[in-house]
Amino acid sequence: MSPAAIILYAVLTGLALAPALVLTFVFNFRRYRRTIRRDVHPMLVREGLRGPDDPWEPSSGVTGDGDGPSETDRRAD
Repeated sequence: MSPAAIILYAVLTGLALAPALVLTFVFNFRRYRRTIRRDVHPMLVREGLRGPDDPWEPSSGVTGDGDGPSETDRRAD
């Protein structure tokens, strides 16, 4: 098989599989958000990892500006 045929095969396979991959996540997106809001956020509040008034959306994980403990870290102590 020539290199051009291999590249063409890889591109066509990617184009054929891309819609299935996209539809998998788009179809379940509302279910994922509902699960986070209903199950995960209350668990984080119970464990003391989030306050009850904190937003339930997932964060980037960055809690401070790098100059020591953040307000969230001080509240947990």
